[in-house]
Amino acid sequence: MTIGAIHFNNHAGSLYHLVKKIGGAMTGAMANRARTEMKVNERYQWLGEQSQARVRQILKRSSLCVLSSRVEGGATCYQRR
Repeated sequence: MTIGAIHFNNHAGSLYHLVKKIGGAMTGAMANRARTEMKVNERYQWLGEQSQARVRQILKRSSLCVLSSRVEGGATCYQRR
């Protein structure tokens, strides 16, 4: 399963977000794309496979969670207020 967790932070008086992608890559090409994105986009982090406990920690601190997997039932978004 791939989960996107988005953190909203107030940095130097301006709001910005950090996207953390959790889950293993299905192919080597997907892994390469994620690594390339991390090099060019400081707001993107691919964390790869994580334990269930670690995923819960990340989601607890997130403002938004996106489950974009078609296999897992299609796109779903959860927002914490």
